[in-house]
Amino acid sequence: MSWPDPASVPLGTDEEAAGTPLAPGDVAAARRAERRGLHPPQPDTGLGHAWILVGFILALFAGMLAWFIATA
Repeated sequence: MSWPDPASVPLGTDEEAAGTPLAPGDVAAARRAERRGLHPPQPDTGLGHAWILVGFILALFAGMLAWFIATA
């Protein structure tokens, strides 16, 4: 799940607190990266892993049907 980290701090915070600020080019690059945003979510296509559940249910149904026919 893509979600921003609320505990993250801007680039250069530690350097500034230590008295050695970043170069202006590094700050500008960090600002561009932070404003770029998250990747858009991928669209859901098809059933994905739900086929495993569908197959299990069909196999269970077939087994119950075979048991019912065998005991009748």
